Amino acid sequence: MSLLAERITSHLKKVVGQKLIDVSLFCYEDEISASAIENLPYYFSGELILNFESDIAIVTWDENAGWQDHFSLYIGCKHLYITTSNLVTWNISKLKPWHNYINQKLISTQIYGYNKTPHVVKFEFGNPTIFVGDSSEMSLGDGDDLLITTKLPTNTYDDWDLMWEVSSS
Repeated sequence: MSLLAERITSHLKKVVGQKLIDVSLFCYEDEISASAIENLPYYFSGELILNFESDIAIVTWDENAGWQDHFSLYIGCKHLYITTSNLVTWNISKLKPWHNYINQKLISTQIYGYNKTPHVVKFEFGNPTIFVGDSSEMSLGDGDDLLITTKLPTNTYDDWDLMWEVSSS
């Protein structure tokens, strides 16, 4: 497995199979409202924090100087670029679609990308699935925002590649 694959999937291996306890966004206060969050797709500058039974998964964007795609997906347990003192915390566990996933086990994840760069993670808790990826506003891929949606758009990049999968089986 490549170092990039290991970096992206190693943390997912820790949380797949665990129950989701709660979900929060860390973002700038002026770019968020409960009604906007419930109406997916939703994009923001910040981090999505998934709290599992015994670990957390922070999903955000990462910067890759010198790559064809300057930005990519980050999944881990550390905050990256935006200090949490600049952000407000919104617990979105009771909002749709997240309320469907609370106390549900994460069954599997799939990482999608293009240009050999990971951009999107698909979280499979059951139905419906949820996609989170680095974005430039409402367009998934190569951006310093996050987009949360329930489907992987085909009109943006027709050639999304399934790069890696982590499952509990």
